[in-house]
Amino acid sequence: MDHTPSQLIHAARLVMVDLVLNSKTMWLCASCETCTTRCPQDVDVAKVMDAVKTTMLRRGLKPAVPRIASFYKAVLGNIKRCGRMYEVGMIIDLKLRTREFLKDVDLGMKMFCKGKLKLLPSFKGAWTSWKIFHRARKIEKQYQDLRH
Repeated sequence: MDHTPSQLIHAARLVMVDLVLNSKTMWLCASCETCTTRCPQDVDVAKVMDAVKTTMLRRGLKPAVPRIASFYKAVLGNIKRCGRMYEVGMIIDLKLRTREFLKDVDLGMKMFCKGKLKLLPSFKGAWTSWKIFHRARKIEKQYQDLRH
């Protein structure tokens, strides 16, 4: 990380937009919520980091760590489609985004041989997942309509 989470939150409060948007910190955040738990001001730091990432991606801004942004998009898209993590689908999506087709292929084969990767997705929870994403889009649209 180029800045600590607290430094990034402070920069956001000071409207230091360039520093926040060009920081690697939010992309390297593991969303473990340790900083959120320890924050003396009760700021949900992990949620702020996620909100900044989402805003950047929606505005088409270039992330400071493109490979992690690609992973983020691949995982979220996978959950939207399948309702839960389907590793093979996520890996295919990620490889198409990063163009790193042969990277980690040996590890993937080992995982497949040990039964850790399923060829077909399970769509358990897909309908519930779709409803959650649909509801979130509806709320976001209402919020945007209020702002204009």
